Amino acid sequence: MKTDLKFKIMVIAAILSGMALINVSAQKCYGDFVLYDGDEIIVKSHHANGTLYDTSSASIIAPHYPTDGLGFVDNLHAYNSSSVNISDNGEAGSLYAYNSSTVNASDFGKVKHLYAYNSSSVNALSRTFIHYLDAYDSSSVNVCNGWWGEVGLLNAYDSSSVNINSSEMGVLNAYDSSSVNINGAEMYVLNAYDSSFVNIDALYVWGGTPILYAAGFSTVTLYGYGFQLGAGLSLDGNRILGTGLLSGEWWNGTPCSVNIYENDPTATILIPEPATITLLGLGGLAMLRRRR
Repeated sequence: MKTDLKFKIMVIAAILSGMALINVSAQKCYGDFVLYDGDEIIVKSHHANGTLYDTSSASIIAPHYPTDGLGFVDNLHAYNSSSVNISDNGEAGSLYAYNSSTVNASDFGKVKHLYAYNSSSVNALSRTFIHYLDAYDSSSVNVCNGWWGEVGLLNAYDSSSVNINSSEMGVLNAYDSSSVNINGAEMYVLNAYDSSFVNIDALYVWGGTPILYAAGFSTVTLYGYGFQLGAGLSLDGNRILGTGLLSGEWWNGTPCSVNIYENDPTATILIPEPATITLLGLGGLAMLRRRR
């Protein structure tokens, strides 16, 4: 009996050991891949490095995660007119887009740090999660990930352009001569620096108030109507001076509430003329007509 029991224990230990080996094997990192011309690859396993040139393309997916493999690339570089598609729980650690390359992320695609250079374009579509996104040079970034995705921190540098539509975002920093257009975003902090341009059609925070910093020679334009100036704010033409709480309605009819926390004398925060007239009210409008 003792021999049989010992034998059974040895068999069970061997099976468990085999299962452990299989599990480790499933998690191992596969070799690097380099693509040229029209090469294509579907990544459904873990790779350390990947490089794309010319018109090649890579699709990173994990459709039945974790049972059908984990599509993950630690470091991925896209050059020329190559394209990277991340979806279905596919992930990338550091992703670098150069030249005229294109990155499309959707359907629970995840990127830890995405760098966009030169004339590359990034499209973060529905249900995308990007922790850090840096846009340089003349790159373009389009974020429309709905309310089931998020970009944690977005930095716009140089002459990059960023368009945000119906998306969640933690913090956005606009530097240099970058341009940012926001049409519906849940964002906690927006910082405009240097000579950047920021246009806002709708900005809010669920259960709170977004914070706006306008510094350097930046220009921030707020589109809405019925604006009310809180304590510390004043109006010079259609330019807002000072710091405080601005409230009213955005153009899409949603309530507007922005905490202007910093407003440098060299920076410009504007309300377009129709919104200014609404803000002034009937008495101010009559005064404006007399001046004309």
